[in-house]
Amino acid sequence: VLGAHSMGGYLAVAYAECYPNRVKRLILISPAGVPHKDEEVENTKWYSQPLLQRLVVGFGRKIIWNLGITPFQIFRFWHYLLGSRAMSFVQSYLDEAFAMIDCKEEKAALSDYLLLNTMLPGSGEHVLSRVLQEGMFAIEPLVDRIPKLQVGFVSFLYGELDWMDKSGGLEVKKMCKIKEGNGENAPIVDVYDIKGAGHSPMLENWVEFNSAMILSGGGQLHSKAMRPKLL
Repeated sequence: VLGAHSMGGYLAVAYAECYPNRVKRLILISPAGVPHKDEEVENTKWYSQPLLQRLVVGFGRKIIWNLGITPFQIFRFWHYLLGSRAMSFVQSYLDEAFAMIDCKEEKAALSDYLLLNTMLPGSGEHVLSRVLQEGMFAIEPLVDRIPKLQVGFVSFLYGELDWMDKSGGLEVKKMCKIKEGNGENAPIVDVYDIKGAGHSPMLENWVEFNSAMILSGGGQLHSKAMRPKLL
């Protein structure tokens, strides 16, 4: 069983393509790079934003992204310029992002972990602009690749409020069912929706997330266990 989150989900699919004999079940937690880019939808979103925002964001998308500069590099440069003020701003953001964590010690430990990892020299972050287009759409979308996998089961776990597009997982499920109906081999696909969670369901609703992981791994739930919604 191979499970991975966000960008790791994209890489997990690539691993299953290369080593199908090593993977029986694939669990993709809010994975990046699944759907195709819908130019009409994206243009509508783009032109609904204020002009100044389009200019600033457009510069980042067209110039910074294509140069391979990552968000983490920007933060490290920002920290170099502003010092502790930059850290205070990020700490405030993390406090809000992890508001669902009641334990102060746990929240502080998680914040320190993320901040310190961001400050370390970059490594895996440099793959972003090589596999993703601006706007976080894959150059080679997984929606075309997962139905071809020689893997028995693929599960998608999305948060109810996830910013990753669930339509990608649902489209994969549809395509696999069509292949199966035509007598072709294709993975059995489930898509779970975790109540109240966003992009980090393991933190935002760990109870339903754990249930989804058990089901995705082929396990059985207790009769009174909280169950995620099956889309």
